[in-house]
Amino acid sequence: MKKSTILILALVFLGSVVVVGIFGMQSVPFNERVYIEKITLSGVTSSTGTQIKLIDQGNNKYSTSFINEWIPDDQEALILMVDYYLSPADASNKDIDVSVTYVSVTDPVEDVAVINGNQIFIKQPANITIRFTAKDKPNAAKVDLSIVFSEEVAWYYYNNHKK
Repeated sequence: MKKSTILILALVFLGSVVVVGIFGMQSVPFNERVYIEKITLSGVTSSTGTQIKLIDQGNNKYSTSFINEWIPDDQEALILMVDYYLSPADASNKDIDVSVTYVSVTDPVEDVAVINGNQIFIKQPANITIRFTAKDKPNAAKVDLSIVFSEEVAWYYYNNHKK
């Protein structure tokens, strides 16, 4: 090769290194995944149609309490429908795992609470903690809902907070 050809190739190479160094190279993934960053509980509705107040305790924890007299006579469980929304709303995988993480009574979990999607069937008075966890990554967003379903506690709460 001639010296002029080698010099031109070296200048083009150095010029490309400088251009990439200054402006950078940006790779654009073909199938970008958007992960769920936060799950927010927005409301709880009982099977009687009553909107139940949620108390936000911070640190992704919510709580609520119920009076067991709210179980309709024609049903054997209190049915709660939990509404939630995800941030960001355009997440790639919107699957949520709902599970019981704590039950205060010694009965098997199936005898106390059953979960079907966003519906929770509570069959007897107990303190129950339900965890909502995103399924999109190992350290996924999660939120806990503590439910107090007890005659004494609920009756005390009802009598001291009724309007």
